[in-house]
Amino acid sequence: MRQGEIRPYQPPGPRRGQLVLVVSADDYNSDPLARPLCCDIHPDWPASAISVPLGPQDPAQGVVRVSTIGSRTRDALGDPVGMVSGYTLSRVWAAIRTILDMP
Repeated sequence: MRQGEIRPYQPPGPRRGQLVLVVSADDYNSDPLARPLCCDIHPDWPASAISVPLGPQDPAQGVVRVSTIGSRTRDALGDPVGMVSGYTLSRVWAAIRTILDMP
């Protein structure tokens, strides 16, 4: 599992599955006991300072909702759909810094 991958996520229970963006570091993700940090991707969400639209070069369409960042159960994450561009990932990190009030 790598930072920048888009993966399907099927939460436990009756909730509908969705795509997520893995944002935790590769070294952390390589630990089999780690719960990767991810942000939800929504197909119909407005872009804002904390919601980053995926670009035409990314393997999915929609908006990364940075406010949904959290750990996900590794077993509930499917195979990667693909990697976002470096540009998209840098915009996601800028949004993460915004919500955490980090320079």
